[in-house]
Amino acid sequence: MSVDVRVCDGCNEAMVFDGMGLVPKRNDRLFGVAWKCPKCSKKALDMCPIGPIVPAPGLCLNCGGILTVDSAATCLACGMSRAQTLEFFRIDQNWSTEAAIEVARQAFAPGLCRLGLGILNYVLQKDPSIEEAWVIKYQVYQMLKMDTSALQEFETAAGRIVERGNWA
Repeated sequence: MSVDVRVCDGCNEAMVFDGMGLVPKRNDRLFGVAWKCPKCSKKALDMCPIGPIVPAPGLCLNCGGILTVDSAATCLACGMSRAQTLEFFRIDQNWSTEAAIEVARQAFAPGLCRLGLGILNYVLQKDPSIEEAWVIKYQVYQMLKMDTSALQEFETAAGRIVERGNWA
């Protein structure tokens, strides 16, 4: 699931991040996070939804689906409520923007890519003018080798806020 470090089911050792990439033929909506056990070399793969490419209000942080407009705000695609996604991604709604971005950065280091993207999407839903969050998310998409159409959708939204010259 890539929100926790994977534990080897063979020897119960914490696994280490071994890479990530898009799942072919899934329209840039699903990526895999590979893990490897440093003790027994067993491998594992977490399959993760990419989440919303452009994290607009009313979209699920988990999969990017549309949330219902009732008080539960449940995703029509994955079934998670807004409250469940906040809990799943361990989001503290009292975080400052800077703190949330730092938590996201720390999540990417050990391979918790889904967690990092979920937190960045939360930040951008709250305030789409946060340039640093767009830049980090773009860098992740580049590492995933996102499809050109998905990157264009992302760049169009982010370009309204971030000047093109600031992108790596």
